[in-house]
Amino acid sequence: MSRMHSTQHPNCPTGSALPPGVALHRPERLGSNGNARLPIGDREMWRIAQAIAVLGESSTPARVAALLEAEESTLRPVLGRLTAAGLIDATTTQFHQSEFHDRVLRHTAVDARKRLSHRAAGLLHLDGESPRTVAGLLLDAGYARYPWAAAALVAAAEDAMLQNQIYRAVQCLTLAYRVSLHAADRADISTRMVSIEWQVKPSPTTRSYLRTTAAARAGLLDERMLRFLVRYALWHGQVDDAQVALEALERSAATDADSDEVAFFDAWLAYTHPDAAACDPRRIEPAGDTAASADRQAATVLCAITGREPIGHIAIAAQELLTEHRLNPATVEPLATAIDGLVHAERLDLAQTWCDVLLAEANARSAPTWQSVFAGLRAEVSLRRGDLTAAEHYAQRALNQVAAKNLGTWVGSPVATLIRALTAAGRYREAQAQLDRAVPPPMFASRFGLRYLHARGHLHLATHRFHDSIEDFRTCGELMQRWQLDLPVVVPWRNDLAQAYSAMGDTDNARTYARLHISHLGRADAHRTGGVSLRLLAAVSTQQDRLALLRESEAIARVHDDQLEIALVLQDLADAYQRMGQPDRARALHRNADRLARRCGVKPLSGSAATEEPPVSVRSSAEIRSALSPAELRVAALAADGERNRDIADQLGITTSTVEQHLTRVFRKLHVGSRSELRFAMRTDDLLR
Repeated sequence: MSRMHSTQHPNCPTGSALPPGVALHRPERLGSNGNARLPIGDREMWRIAQAIAVLGESSTPARVAALLEAEESTLRPVLGRLTAAGLIDATTTQFHQSEFHDRVLRHTAVDARKRLSHRAAGLLHLDGESPRTVAGLLLDAGYARYPWAAAALVAAAEDAMLQNQIYRAVQCLTLAYRVSLHAADRADISTRMVSIEWQVKPSPTTRSYLRTTAAARAGLLDERMLRFLVRYALWHGQVDDAQVALEALERSAATDADSDEVAFFDAWLAYTHPDAAACDPRRIEPAGDTAASADRQAATVLCAITGREPIGHIAIAAQELLTEHRLNPATVEPLATAIDGLVHAERLDLAQTWCDVLLAEANARSAPTWQSVFAGLRAEVSLRRGDLTAAEHYAQRALNQVAAKNLGTWVGSPVATLIRALTAAGRYREAQAQLDRAVPPPMFASRFGLRYLHARGHLHLATHRFHDSIEDFRTCGELMQRWQLDLPVVVPWRNDLAQAYSAMGDTDNARTYARLHISHLGRADAHRTGGVSLRLLAAVSTQQDRLALLRESEAIARVHDDQLEIALVLQDLADAYQRMGQPDRARALHRNADRLARRCGVKPLSGSAATEEPPVSVRSSAEIRSALSPAELRVAALAADGERNRDIADQLGITTSTVEQHLTRVFRKLHVGSRSELRFAMRTDDLLR
């Protein structure tokens, strides 16, 4: 074995240290077979080895000569010796063993290697090599003094993103920003960086985001970049930044006003952040036989939704978008829009399948924000299908993919789904804990805020805070009407009000709002929520009409495969048959309702709602008499027997308003939330004796 040497050979290039363990003028043993040897003391051979190592797969005799500023003919003898030694391939002029390639680079001084890499990048660019290869050499060099370098690095970053090499893309863009000579180019690069950050770790405090907003204020962003900034700013709840970009868009010449991208941006803005939309979205015609962009198809879906076109048209447009386009940074929003379209069209089976596909792709692409978006959509689909267990799982997954503070206004969607799932399962304390999450105030100016208010209203309703629930539902209705988004798929606020008034014992308002919802749909079977309206109407109807309404409600729920709604309808049917004196039939329906409820993740049903906190229990007659005044007791007994507020008022000689006040106090004192629970709580034989 030769002695270790740490000195430089005088014939080696400046800064080129000999590999450790290699004696001067002695061959180095390389590889596992020990056959390849390099006379490392040969200055020319070492210089050529360095050039070949730097050029890598792009190495040719001509390029090696150009890199070393030598005549190719003078290198032929040395290349021949390297070939004879089994170190390089005669055809490709590349090392046979990557081990030797790496060792040569490792033992080339840093400054020398950077100079060679920088010069090699220039040579390969002139030879027309790919931006990916050229950018790799520039990154090795760590600097770039070529006027074309920034563009090559940006192109390489785009290629890296297509290959899901996010870190590589960030490296390219970081160097591109540093070497760019023009402010407008740096603004473009910072916007691209924000896009990548949003995919991996969104934040409004990164250097790239701050650079981009500064560029917008300086008028350095083109229209396309301004639209990007609007989306990112609204995601983060940075309304002022979004407004700056929107005002800049209004001042622009709108050279691309007819593009598919603009059509989708306008439609998306009007649907998701209506207060920020300057005008109604431009309706576009179908693409016909030509291939349509994802933006064009997504704009078609949104315009069909807001224009109340037949749900079949919406489903077809959404399905075409999903089948024709793969997930990438440019198609995330369009594909999420397509899922919304399938949900609106009540194609929950297809929506669930596509959510699973896109969630798997987002996971494979290591894109946490994408995973959060599609997990949130999957949770919403599961909730609408009545699968509370899956809804909770996917909502939690959406909230855990990205730090909650970085989910921005989007956080309202998975949080709302989680609150609804926990509330329906009777887990009110856990649902209340979700309300304690900090959410950005601008969320309430988006459709995500609508879903949050809707979920909060149902939690208030389940925990007997009726006036708070009515306020939330009314706020939803007012916003949706003002925004021209009065769609049952977003929030069925009329049904919600009907349910709240029914729980308060205000049958007149309950009946009015349930009928208004059906009128808004056109007919009850036009949408899944129409069946809910019929169930709510049945609760405030006569015994004669109740069965027919519940049977129709059950049919609609089964068509839309809403398992939880089916369970609720069956429970109400069981109560109706029990009151008609058919206990056997009632028991069978009770069993079916409880079985479905357990499958959905709900405890066995009591009355027409799933309850766990606070519990509803049968009280003794003495307990009830001590809790209620004589007037409240009379009103409660008649209400528990199914009488309407107006009929109770007539029988007792009081006003309907007085009946409502008595019932509000009864519900509070007995800790019940609906008339079905009241019947259960007061089920004592001697109560009215």
